[in-house]
Amino acid sequence: MSFTVNHWRVEVSDNDSESYLNSEHENFDSSLFSSYAVRQQANADHSRIPIQPSLFSANITFRAYFPSWQPSIKLCNLQDRFNTTIILTQYPCVPCSYCSRLQYPTKAKWELYDRTFKYPLEEAYSNNPQITLVFHTDDSQPARIATCSSCYNSNNHLKIPIPD
Repeated sequence: MSFTVNHWRVEVSDNDSESYLNSEHENFDSSLFSSYAVRQQANADHSRIPIQPSLFSANITFRAYFPSWQPSIKLCNLQDRFNTTIILTQYPCVPCSYCSRLQYPTKAKWELYDRTFKYPLEEAYSNNPQITLVFHTDDSQPARIATCSSCYNSNNHLKIPIPD
């Protein structure tokens, strides 16, 4: 009794012009995917396998084409939206003058600045010169300070947390 032992070798290719099979092995043996071949391969190292006097060995090579990954249209549109929206170019860096809540510059509400009023942000952080009131950059209008939507034109300003 003789058996045929097939040694499979898979070559990965990015080139679409290459064929799936090697040119010298045009007659592709589909036993690679059959349950018999899988079972024979799994049992090849079993201790009770019968010793066969003659084995025929064949080397079979086939080329598998794996195209490079291309993002979907939906993913490309999402990336374009992220690149064009302003939110990705900003970070919360504008503190509210009443409650010190950090907010995006585009989301801040701008209230007229009152020179006679001592704002809670100035009082709480008077010993820290890095934390100051944030003014609007438009110099053509009167000075305006940043406030959050909760404190904007409201008598119920949130209490500022005072650091130790």
